[in-house]
Amino acid sequence: MATTLTALRARVARTLADAANLAWSTDDLDEGIRKALFDYTLAVPLLQTADIPITQDGRQVDISSITNIIQVVDVWLPYGGDETDPRHQPFRHWVQLNILFVAGAYVPRAGDTARVFYQAYHTLDGLDGATQTTFPDPHAGAIALGAAAYCAASRAVDLTEQVTVDREAVERLQTWARRAMLDFQDRLKVLAGHAGGVPHVPLPPLDRHDGEWA
Repeated sequence: MATTLTALRARVARTLADAANLAWSTDDLDEGIRKALFDYTLAVPLLQTADIPITQDGRQVDISSITNIIQVVDVWLPYGGDETDPRHQPFRHWVQLNILFVAGAYVPRAGDTARVFYQAYHTLDGLDGATQTTFPDPHAGAIALGAAAYCAASRAVDLTEQVTVDREAVERLQTWARRAMLDFQDRLKVLAGHAGGVPHVPLPPLDRHDGEWA
């Protein structure tokens, strides 16, 4: 079952030893989750595809129909759905204009279809109006840890401004927040490495008969 905001909140609260929300409100937890999810997205962006119909001849392709986009990473054009060797096109992505500029020898024509591979922001069901969770459930622990680190750091800043607070307690909270953040960042590096996958490099033929065996 995919993780929801409610479930992740509870996990962050348990990490902070504050299951009753006495020290951190749900708004505090949500802000920590929001920050950690953004960091997770930068390390392990969501890879998506979209098939864009070309409506007119020319190199500029309108991709405003794609939402939540970070950047385009590959373009197949023209794309028919059954190519064994799709035509990759050089391109430039103007993010703020929602325009893809095809820079190769091929000029897009009306009636073509472009398959666009792009990175998108991850979402969490229940957070900021999202209705879907896009990260794998096993990654929720890392995000919860990062959120807890952000929450602890934020509370430590708030407590330093209060005269009656035990300074040693604040320092312990700051130390925990720093260590948790370092652990979170280390986990993101590992997850980013896994997300990159293992490249497939075909080996050269052993002899002229290689490939003919049943």
